[in-house]
Amino acid sequence: MEVLKSENPKHLGVLLGLAKKYLDKDYQVLGQVPTSKQQAFTECVKYLRDKGWKTNSKEEVEQEPWTPDQKSVVLEALSDSDSQGVDTQWRIDVALTTNSLSKVLRPEIFLKLSDGTESTQFHMNAEQFQELRRQTAALMKDMFALDQLAFIQNLKN
Repeated sequence: MEVLKSENPKHLGVLLGLAKKYLDKDYQVLGQVPTSKQQAFTECVKYLRDKGWKTNSKEEVEQEPWTPDQKSVVLEALSDSDSQGVDTQWRIDVALTTNSLSKVLRPEIFLKLSDGTESTQFHMNAEQFQELRRQTAALMKDMFALDQLAFIQNLKN
């Protein structure tokens, strides 16, 4: 973040634009990033990844210590983003007692995902939730590794 804050607004805007193209799988933009700006470019990619998944990212940017010019560039980059966040709602229901048993304590997890047009709901027990969590973590790790591999391969070209 400190690397980005040290950039002048014009350079920051260009780097954010290139980072958005990179996140949209346009790896040819890597050739447009000057060697002296590669660290700042990497930070832009990380920043946009972090903010792109959050529905309240604009409020977060307002709270971050950007200069006014930098803040407007960052907000513009986020508002132009095609990536839509996913609204996630969850709750854990625990049955404490039933008519036949005095103590149950078996949790059930309710998970609702919505992208504004579609909504999907899941009900699962704790073991199923842990498996979902493990598989999601493995998938994200694989996606990150593939993204890094593509980045490295494009640097060689």
